[in-house]
Formats: sequence, C-alpha cells, structure tokens
Amino acid sequence: MPARRDTSRLGRIALLAGAGTLVLAVATAGAQSNLSFLKNTPVAYFNEADSKLQRAAAHEVLESTADGTHKEWANPETGNGGVVTLVTSFSAPDGRACKQLRIENHTKAMENTSLMSVCKSADGRWKVDSIKPPAK
Repeated sequence: MPARRDTSRLGRIALLAGAGTLVLAVATAGAQSNLSFLKNTPVAYFNEADSKLQRAAAHEVLESTADGTHKEWANPETGNGGVVTLVTSFSAPDGRACKQLRIENHTKAMENTSLMSVCKSADGRWKVDSIKPPAK
C-alpha cells in the first residue's frame, strides 16, 4: 500500500478549511495557491492572534488521551473563537497514533464545523492525514 501523503486534496481541505491556521502539517505551494474556497469561512477573517489561540487549543487537545476532551478559544479583541474537540483516538494500520478532531470556528458573521484526522509522525509532530477512524 502506498504511503499517505499530507499534500492530498483531502488533507489540504481538512487542514485549511477545518483547522484554518492550525498548521500541523506542511502546506505545499500548490495548496497555498488554491485558497479561494476559504473566502466564505471564518478562517478568512482570522488574524494572527486568532490563529495563535486556535493552535494553542489544538495542541492542548492533542496532548489529551480522553475522548471528548475539548478546549474553547476566544479572542475578545476580534470576537472570533471556536472549540477543538478530541472525537476519538485510534491507531493507523502502520501503527501511528492518530486522532480525529472536530474543529468549530466562528466569527461575528459565520461559523464552520469540520472533522479532521491527524497522525503523529516519526519526528513527533501531528500531521493531517486522510485516514478515517475505524467504525465502532
């Protein structure tokens, strides 16, 4: 079975639309040049402080082992915020530790919710992956 690539279309969409600035994986130049689909999502309105708060929430949730763990984030200066929730932890067929996250983002005018899977790479970083958790 060929190795999964973080640069797959699904991976880019999950990373950019769901997590927005939750950059747990490298975004390729190809992904960066095709961001027009983000213009109608809360991520399009995030500033650097929003992004930093969202990343901190995600990192805290990723360190948890309990399904259902969530971390809210909010930027009182912009009114933007969201919630990152650990839906489930699972192992990839190749043994990597993976987690499915629910990413909820909102601005004053819109909100967006998406699911994304991330797996821990050999270097210890969480990276977006197209893998799905096993059916329960």
